[in-house]
Amino acid sequence: MRIRAHLFVLILAALLPVLVFATIMTARFWQLQREAFEQRFLERVRALRLAADTEIESTIQTLRALAASTAANEPPFDSLRAQFENFVATDSGWATMGIVDASGKPVMSVFRTGSANLTLDPATIDEVKKRQQPVISNLVASKSPVAWTTYFAVPVIRGDALRYVLYAGVDHNAWLAFLKTYPIAERAALTLNDREGLIIARTLNDEQWVGKRSTPAFWRRVQERSEDSFRNVGLEGQAFYSAFSRSPFSGWVLGTGVPQDDVEGELRGSLLLTISGIIGTLIVASLLAAVIGRRITREINLLSDSARSMVDTNLPLRHRTLTIAEAATVLDTLEDSARLLHERQKSLNEALVSEAHARAVAEHANEAKDQFLAMLGHELRNPLSAISSASAIQAHTNDPELLGRSREIIDRQVRHLTGIVNGLLDVARIASGKVVLTKAAVDLGDVARYAVHAIQDSGRADQVQIELHLQPAVVWADETRLAQVVTNLVENAVKYTARGGLVEVRVEPEPETVVLSVRDNGSGIAPELLPRIFDMFTQGERTLDRSQGGLGLGLTVVRSLVEQHGGSVRAKSDGPGRGSTFVVRLPRLKDVAPPPKPASPTPAATPRRIVVVDDNPDARIALTEQLRASGHTVETAVDGPTAVETIRSVKPDIAIVDIGLPGFDGLEVARRLRRDPEVDGVTLIALSGYGTPQDRAAALAVGFARYWVKPFEESALSALLAGAPERQR
Repeated sequence: MRIRAHLFVLILAALLPVLVFATIMTARFWQLQREAFEQRFLERVRALRLAADTEIESTIQTLRALAASTAANEPPFDSLRAQFENFVATDSGWATMGIVDASGKPVMSVFRTGSANLTLDPATIDEVKKRQQPVISNLVASKSPVAWTTYFAVPVIRGDALRYVLYAGVDHNAWLAFLKTYPIAERAALTLNDREGLIIARTLNDEQWVGKRSTPAFWRRVQERSEDSFRNVGLEGQAFYSAFSRSPFSGWVLGTGVPQDDVEGELRGSLLLTISGIIGTLIVASLLAAVIGRRITREINLLSDSARSMVDTNLPLRHRTLTIAEAATVLDTLEDSARLLHERQKSLNEALVSEAHARAVAEHANEAKDQFLAMLGHELRNPLSAISSASAIQAHTNDPELLGRSREIIDRQVRHLTGIVNGLLDVARIASGKVVLTKAAVDLGDVARYAVHAIQDSGRADQVQIELHLQPAVVWADETRLAQVVTNLVENAVKYTARGGLVEVRVEPEPETVVLSVRDNGSGIAPELLPRIFDMFTQGERTLDRSQGGLGLGLTVVRSLVEQHGGSVRAKSDGPGRGSTFVVRLPRLKDVAPPPKPASPTPAATPRRIVVVDDNPDARIALTEQLRASGHTVETAVDGPTAVETIRSVKPDIAIVDIGLPGFDGLEVARRLRRDPEVDGVTLIALSGYGTPQDRAAALAVGFARYWVKPFEESALSALLAGAPERQR
């Protein structure tokens, strides 16, 4: 056999592994590129769906605001008609707006010029009545003339009853214009479906398909997943690369289809280029074999060795200089191709991991927000319901025992509401470490004992058994904040422990630290929740009635306060149903005992002359009657000017003045009184719902002696009345 034939065979033998490798890599490259196109289409559809959700949420918020105005008016709502007409005229998407009563009877409606006389469909009205929440309808058709509309409806609540339904109808052409504003690809078809699969708008052949269903294969995929990308056959029978995303807000589905030929046309170009390169290499090698013969035998052997070492990763890569330029080019090309494929694979993997992480973080944040809002509503409604019931008892009975219990309920629930509000206002300051600690030598065992007894006395731990194992252990700490740590940990354990369960509280000294542990045999902590159990708003799984209560702030406060005391806290659990243990470690203060705390009883108050200034009639009457029941003489005022006149006339010992008053505010009242020598000695007390340091400083600067944040403690009022100087008339 001639040398050229041998050389040709050798070249084929050397290039065959390279050809196989290149074929595998080309197929893999094709697959990766196709997956990248599908992922890109999915991301674009998701972004467009988010934009649609933003439009829908904006519309709902606008209707909520209009519903508030509607609730304050009476039919026929002539004062609102001009406002509705302005909305319909200026918003190109709103075809109609109107109001129907609870039975579905139209009360008032306006239409965009040239649009059909549309009205809200009965199904949407029934859904609003059932849920008493904003409702987004499916696609609704009117027959004369034919119009396709989607409705946004919100309830108009007056008192506790639904009186009307306010709605806005959006023509499907508005949704079509919205879809055309965000093109996915040059020939992509965008489709918006309602919850039943009906097409609301479609950028391809819209008039033919609006109101009809998408293909069964597409809709089956939608029902299985919230979003996905796959190859599909479109309504017109064309092959598509499809992607869709379902809105968690409206339930609508936004999908796209990109012609398969468009996508694979780009891929074929790269594939043909790779194949052409391989074929060209074979042709060049064959020509070289025929021309230079023996001269290239050594080069072929070197090239074959290099190619094998590149294909087989177990072989060392040999760097050799080839004298034949074509052979060197082939070698460089193979190395570059392998490196490029590796870099693209690495980049794609990193992008997928990053996108999955970002989505998980966003979903967790959104879920935490929703859970927090739901829990806040639950926590506020419970004490408000108890206060309402106790007030009803006082209005319908003269039984001293019932009246006493109802007053206790109101007092307890007001303190509970105050605690919720103060907790919300204080948590950011505590979590950021800005709380000023007043430290002293404190026995942690005594603090834990008093905190647990307070919980038991309040009845919050009646369903469980609490065992105390407390040893003397002195720490350098703020006693109030330390009690807050113990209370939060014990209440958290009680909250997640079933009736009849056990909670153990231990305080044990160690050579350098003091250990506080709270262990329960309750529901435990899931492994995925344990690393973030101290994060804000993080809580375990709740039942529908949210019987555990709480806002998810307690453990965040615990961690912050413990760390500000130079300690640490950690949580342990063997999993759901196996209980949990929280362990706090604080630096131990050796050979020091906490000083006893002498009791300081509040002296009895003598009768005073008092002026109460508040524009809120309930607050004014309640405080006035409370003071009169204690034997004091009380006059009242409802605004700034009247307050100044009354105080100058009565010349009281004490004036309790609300800051937010009509006429002029409480700060101006104080300024005018302090300029009047006859009443300059009156003790002025400021009342306000704002409790920032700036508000407090502003009140004290104009002459107020005290600044109380509503609702204030009765003990503070008693102490003030007992200690304030009595003015001479």
